[in-house]
Amino acid sequence: MSYAHKAIAAALTAALGAGSLVACGASGNQPASTAAATTTAATTAPATSAQTHGGVANPFVPCSDATEVGKLAGFSVTFPEGVSGYPQREFSAIEGQLAQAMYTDDAGKRVLVRKGAGTEDVSGDYNEYASSTTVDAANGATVTLKGDGQLVYVATWVQDGHAFAIDADAGLDQGTIVNLVLQTM
Repeated sequence: MSYAHKAIAAALTAALGAGSLVACGASGNQPASTAAATTTAATTAPATSAQTHGGVANPFVPCSDATEVGKLAGFSVTFPEGVSGYPQREFSAIEGQLAQAMYTDDAGKRVLVRKGAGTEDVSGDYNEYASSTTVDAANGATVTLKGDGQLVYVATWVQDGHAFAIDADAGLDQGTIVNLVLQTM
């Protein structure tokens, strides 16, 4: 496993153990809101330093939007405006390495959409799945879909020198995943 994979895995473990990441808003540090513009203030570290949760450094830095994520990650990013059934959206990045949008439902289930520097897998999901298939997306990317034969839990692909991944805690149908892939390019 490369150093980048180990760093991402450690960051994911820290983030999962400490709870959800908090995104900073334009008028201070605030979590992402649902459809309404209501937010609750929360305290986070400055956007230039890594977060610490439970004594483990978390390299993910909360961001206010995709533009801020791209600047911190060092490359342009496009994320889906939303994921049906997942009303909350938060952005974060690992400086110079990874951009991420996290969509969360009311039960805490998440869909992560990531773009990373380089071509190594950035999904953070190293589980074995009953089903693994590839599909050609309309944009020319070959996408690997892994799941249980009915739902897809992780999709990965490489395009233009960047690795992409979509991880769905509860799984999504193939059509929804492919639609998210097309919105992420």
